[in-house]
Amino acid sequence: MNWIRRHAATLIWIALIAFVVTLAAGTLSDQFFSKSPTAPQNPETAIAWVGTLPVNAEKYQETLLAMINQFQQRYPQSSIPPEWYEMMQYNALQESVQYTVLLNAAEKANVRVSGSQLQSAMDAIYAQYHLKDNAALREFLKKNQYPYDKFEAQLRNDLMVQTFLQNLQNSVTVTDRDMANKYTQINASHILIRPTSPTENPQAAHDRAAAVYKKILAGMSFEKAAQQYSEDPGSKGQNGNLGWGRYGELVREFEDVAFSLQKGELSKPINSPFGTHIIRVLDRRSVSRPAVLDPTKEKADLLNFKKQREVQQFLARTLQQNPLNVVSPPLKGFHAKQQGDFDTAISSYRAMESAQPSSPLPHYLAGKTWLMAGQTAQAYSEFKKAAVKGELNSRIDSPYVHIELARLSTSSAVQETEMSKAVILASRDRVALDQLKAIVGQVPSSKRTVWATQIQQFLHQLNAITPTATTGLKQAQAIAEASQSH
Repeated sequence: MNWIRRHAATLIWIALIAFVVTLAAGTLSDQFFSKSPTAPQNPETAIAWVGTLPVNAEKYQETLLAMINQFQQRYPQSSIPPEWYEMMQYNALQESVQYTVLLNAAEKANVRVSGSQLQSAMDAIYAQYHLKDNAALREFLKKNQYPYDKFEAQLRNDLMVQTFLQNLQNSVTVTDRDMANKYTQINASHILIRPTSPTENPQAAHDRAAAVYKKILAGMSFEKAAQQYSEDPGSKGQNGNLGWGRYGELVREFEDVAFSLQKGELSKPINSPFGTHIIRVLDRRSVSRPAVLDPTKEKADLLNFKKQREVQQFLARTLQQNPLNVVSPPLKGFHAKQQGDFDTAISSYRAMESAQPSSPLPHYLAGKTWLMAGQTAQAYSEFKKAAVKGELNSRIDSPYVHIELARLSTSSAVQETEMSKAVILASRDRVALDQLKAIVGQVPSSKRTVWATQIQQFLHQLNAITPTATTGLKQAQAIAEASQSH
């Protein structure tokens, strides 16, 4: 794991995303149902772009709704904390980006869903959820104001994506050498030559790498060549060295070659989704195996891993050639924070503020961003603005704003005032009360015991309430979930 962390910036290592794993395992999308039909895809109002392709807004909204519903089922007596909601939005975006890429690829590959495939999925839904027939499903959808045509189109699209993934993975195999490599580590170095732009022909980068390869064959040391030519900032300063790594931690193209090399051996230039590599293996060693090893299970696990990685690398290649451009201000703000671009994040929240002038949320998120940037004065100013807007409309006043003001204030009187407000505002919100319970001791005040007692009383009152759920919503979710497994 340290190997991955040290060299994550090289973009060689692949992090498997749950959405891809789920689809690759043979399930479908998460939610078909919302309170009202989603508007058709409109490029002019796209939330983000993958190259020139607008991200599927319907999938984004449905995925976000699914996450919100899951939160409400788990915490029926709570509002979603602002940071949690922002993360939900971004996770929904990530899933929608991947879905957009895969559906577009399926359409380009002319993947077709047969009537029998669609009927098989429908029949499984009827049987599992005790719907008599298609007419019963149509009637239920009508009651929930959800068009049947849209339901069927969504199901057909998901089947297209699933079929495309299955086709993509059909060529993946596990060899005896793969099994041996699973318990091998290599200490590898590389020289990476990247394309100069997403539109550059990969052969151009390969040709530049080939010129470097010839210099090494002519006598230039690998270390000097790495320092002079490598475009991997994570390893260039270490003579191209990546350190020790295990099988499964690299992109397939890199890994297939690196693990075939013997100690001291140099590879010819090879291409991966991230450019062209010249690889040198410095050393190899075996790692311990389990005392009891089930070869069949080991092989099945490795096959599943390689299939997942095949999908992830397909996505990585596509996104390398078609960069993600996030447009929606809330999503753009979080995306920028993930990249450490706090200026862009703050600008995005300013745009949110212009669109939602009475909302405290843009100020709160800007304040949290200033905290990440180490600018406490600016953060405090934003939280104060959020508090003022909350006071103007008590329905949108948030305990989290007052928690931050209590944390940042140097005045004991202000700390007590803000914490008292936070406790009262959180009185019917279990998640907020749980967070307050964890931090109440951090505020230096003689009222800590009073607050702790209040928090415990409010939690006790919530425990006495039996939350109810809407039967129709539960059934709608059940049908949607059934469609995921066929």
